[in-house]
Amino acid sequence: MTEPQVVTAIGELPDATSLSTCGAKTGHPWKCKSYTYGPGADLSQLYVLFEYRSGVGWVVNKWSATPESDALATRSLGLSNVMS
Repeated sequence: MTEPQVVTAIGELPDATSLSTCGAKTGHPWKCKSYTYGPGADLSQLYVLFEYRSGVGWVVNKWSATPESDALATRSLGLSNVMS
């Protein structure tokens, strides 16, 4: 799933974003971007981690959600667990 597809599926821009290098300790660092939605009034939070793929752009590497927002992530992103 690409970055624009995530925004379209959720229907809004994230509350926070960040760019960094992931995997530095593995010897194979890669560019990563994170989106954070929330915390909401019920303290729910959704975190989406993207990796950059040449020729494709930013794609979902994994996601996590607090229990309150897990149903939203599953429904909106079509995900049932952490993606690779």
